[in-house]
Amino acid sequence: MSFRLKKLYEDRHVRVVKGLTLEEIQRFVLDYLRRRGTASFYEIKEALGPLAGEDRLRRALRLLVLDGRITKHDKIYYSYVPGSEDSFAEEE
Repeated sequence: MSFRLKKLYEDRHVRVVKGLTLEEIQRFVLDYLRRRGTASFYEIKEALGPLAGEDRLRRALRLLVLDGRITKHDKIYYSYVPGSEDSFAEEE
């Protein structure tokens, strides 16, 4: 899955881009778990790299679990639930 990241600043030495939205993180997680089946929080975080912080990833995972799109087991492992829809709920 690829993302078009908005460039905020760039010079000879550095390029700064805007991170992923909560919905983009959720889409990434669903796609990643569809392909992998099961993965740990740390595997998902490593796959995202610097595009999303741990807090945002944990929020996205929590929302996906609450929506029944993924399941959490053994404290840090997540699995895809087949038949998940593509609409996303926002946290209140």
